[in-house]
Amino acid sequence: MKRTLWILLSVLALTLAACGPAVAPTPTVAPPTPTVAPTPVPPTPTKAALDLKAVVDRFLSGIPDKYYTVGSVDALKDMLAAGNVVLVDVREPNEYAEGHIPGAVNIPIRTLAKNLDKLPKDKPVVVYCRTGHRAGMATAALQLLGYTNVRNFTPAILGWQKAGEPVEKAQ
Repeated sequence: MKRTLWILLSVLALTLAACGPAVAPTPTVAPPTPTVAPTPVPPTPTKAALDLKAVVDRFLSGIPDKYYTVGSVDALKDMLAAGNVVLVDVREPNEYAEGHIPGAVNIPIRTLAKNLDKLPKDKPVVVYCRTGHRAGMATAALQLLGYTNVRNFTPAILGWQKAGEPVEKAQ
């Protein structure tokens, strides 16, 4: 009986010890100090970004007095009569179909970079649109791509029509 009591007390002690609250071990090292997030460093411009800035600066500072333009209907007519010019309508295909300057090819401005093979570098290229805005962007883009022979017909199709010049409609 003494032995049974001894076993019961041992089991009870072990049970109470196992069910009691856990005691956290005492840390032997100091807790880490909270860290402060580093201040973000602004990104450094890449070489490509710096090169692009230099290219744009070189382009803008080199704009000639006439800003790469064909400024009158008569000037364009003279160029077309000489026959040594590629005339490009950078409007959308539906605008081109409604009426374009005779002899013009349609290369919408959004597809210009994909159609560089259609633009010669060895003879004049004149671009136009409805009012001159898209043609101005096309002229600048082509100049940046190395085309030194590109000019913008600033009167645009509206100026051409206002002068009473004929337009062709796509069939």
